[in-house]
Amino acid sequence: MGIPAIDSNIIGDVPDLHAKRVVSEMLKFLSELASLFNPALQRAISSPIGGNVKAQERYIERVCATRSPAVIDFGTYLGKRCRFGLMLSVWYADRNDGATVWMYIANAHGPGTEKRRVGPVWRITNHALIRLVQRSGAHDAAKLLEAMRDIGKVMSDAMHQANMQAGDGKVLYVRFANGVCVLEWPAGSDVAIVKTILGPDMDHPQSGLH
Repeated sequence: MGIPAIDSNIIGDVPDLHAKRVVSEMLKFLSELASLFNPALQRAISSPIGGNVKAQERYIERVCATRSPAVIDFGTYLGKRCRFGLMLSVWYADRNDGATVWMYIANAHGPGTEKRRVGPVWRITNHALIRLVQRSGAHDAAKLLEAMRDIGKVMSDAMHQANMQAGDGKVLYVRFANGVCVLEWPAGSDVAIVKTILGPDMDHPQSGLH
């Protein structure tokens, strides 16, 4: 069985109903695939990091060696004497045919100061995933994962730079390789939400913001 994909016979715009069905199939496929890698990924994430650069590099190698399709971004800074920061973004499909991104963070500022925390950071709705398929060329599950990784590389930085907070009324237009995410953090939501995806050439109120 091949990976889920948009019908190659479709010319022009992908119809909403077809895109919706295929997005559901893509998420199911990727989620089931990620579940095979999850035990190894969790072991790697939970393993000791170490206080020197070589030990930190070995930790990064252990995480990367899992080759988990759930990982969409991995930011690091390494240092001697137990000074480091590691930020790993991992996506999980949700019950509404969207996906929520969790961030695993570990940092230390010297011996005995290591702290780790984990929690959800942002979510992409089913509607946004459909628009991602329609407007950004993510026409099969592999390309959808690639697009999610492109988004993951820029999303956390954009939220941090804007100092985004729940219910603050901000709407960010976050540019990635093949489009623009429309992101906001509604009051009452635990996470920021990607509501839709604009194509790379579509106009929006804050053109060029990110």
